[in-house]
Amino acid sequence: MKRIFLSILLFGCLLPLSATHLLQGNLQYKYKGTDNNGDLVYLVTLELVRDCSSQTNKPLRFDNTITVGLYKLDNGKYILDQSINMSLGGESKIQGRGVHTKPDSTLCLWRGFYEKEITLKSTIASYYLAWTRCCRYGSDNLTNAADNGNLFYVKINTGSSAQNVSPYVEDESPLIMNAATHFVTSFANIDEDGDSLSYHWVNAINEGDPVNPIPSPKNEIFPPFTQAGYVNGYSVNAQLGTTNSYTILDSIRGTLYAKAASVGRYTLSYEVREWRGGTLIGSYYREKAVIVLANNQSQLEKIDLVANAPDIKKKRIGVLWSHTLQGSVTSFTLERRRKDSTSWNTIAVLDSQTTSYVDTNIEFDFYYFYKVTANSSANPTSDADSAIVRNKTLSAQSIPQYSVAIYPNPSNDRVYVSTAPDVKITKAQLIDITGKVITTIKGEDVSEGISVKGLPQGIYLIKIYDGSAVLTERISVY
Repeated sequence: MKRIFLSILLFGCLLPLSATHLLQGNLQYKYKGTDNNGDLVYLVTLELVRDCSSQTNKPLRFDNTITVGLYKLDNGKYILDQSINMSLGGESKIQGRGVHTKPDSTLCLWRGFYEKEITLKSTIASYYLAWTRCCRYGSDNLTNAADNGNLFYVKINTGSSAQNVSPYVEDESPLIMNAATHFVTSFANIDEDGDSLSYHWVNAINEGDPVNPIPSPKNEIFPPFTQAGYVNGYSVNAQLGTTNSYTILDSIRGTLYAKAASVGRYTLSYEVREWRGGTLIGSYYREKAVIVLANNQSQLEKIDLVANAPDIKKKRIGVLWSHTLQGSVTSFTLERRRKDSTSWNTIAVLDSQTTSYVDTNIEFDFYYFYKVTANSSANPTSDADSAIVRNKTLSAQSIPQYSVAIYPNPSNDRVYVSTAPDVKITKAQLIDITGKVITTIKGEDVSEGISVKGLPQGIYLIKIYDGSAVLTERISVY
């Protein structure tokens, strides 16, 4: 049975050791059918990652049993319907995912998961599943992190969207990166139902305290939940800092472009929203642990790759990679496999100056995974990333106000514009922060991209005109 994972980012307090140092997680579900009473059956899974670096022996276990609150919509508010006990399903040691660096050898990470089938009444319009636990491990961008716990939630709508598998991420490892280094990685989720997804920074959530580390579910909840505070110099849209740092999340593709100036541990909090036929059918709160190491700990010879499908109903997937290889690279070998296959096939061998590729030899509605290897003395290979092209038309309203995306962002060469199919661009303009128009591009030429090569570092605006409206997007040039 395929597990649908949830991970949670919780940080440490003076509690029984099994309760401390929780790093990250998310809560997810999978529709299984109906029971003999006609009730809806779902498989719910929670996955947790905790830091065990302070323990010399095998880490103590996660809580043997957790309690998740199920809340139903009743007269405009959500009240407790069930307290669901879930037993620990398993645990194992894992590694963090290095971005331009190898994982710190002193870091110990331990993963555990919980899983249970639940039933919901189809006569109730919507539910929330919510789980809370204290305490967080120290997070440098959140105030009083060690005195607060986490709450993770998922919203389930019944009715026409009851038959649904929530989006999920195949790799839930914490990110490990170097300070003062630009990196690109993917927060994109996989959606087996073919629904549209959008990605949004949201305020981190605090629930629970050291006095009551394992609270019983509340009788009532009122989304939005209790918001965590940010340390001075950090915010919802600058979760790695505002000085010589940035965190830009592509709302359509889930690609993250980021740089952190300071060494430390950070909590990135975001929400994945699931859309079907222009209607929001689910919201999924995520937290991702990011561990930033000093540059003198950098282990170069590393490649990071992101795959994007920028257009619906166009058979093409763009693959981008960045690297910090120091040795002599003669070429890059790009490989691909479909999700339903375990075999990797070489699709291109590219010169050492090429760091992108557009794959047009694909089929609709299949996930394709890509990885790239540098042909050099070390022959490093990137982690794999996936993308899919859907063969269906979405209106601009399918993801309200997110029908246009600019990528890669930030950039130092060329940026591209991606739109919903019914957005007809008449022109685009590149503008500096003084309001000066640097470039104007005709609508038919926008697909070739907008050059930012040679521009001074800083913030610029791109205005997109579709004849009836103007949309302005901010980009960073580095």
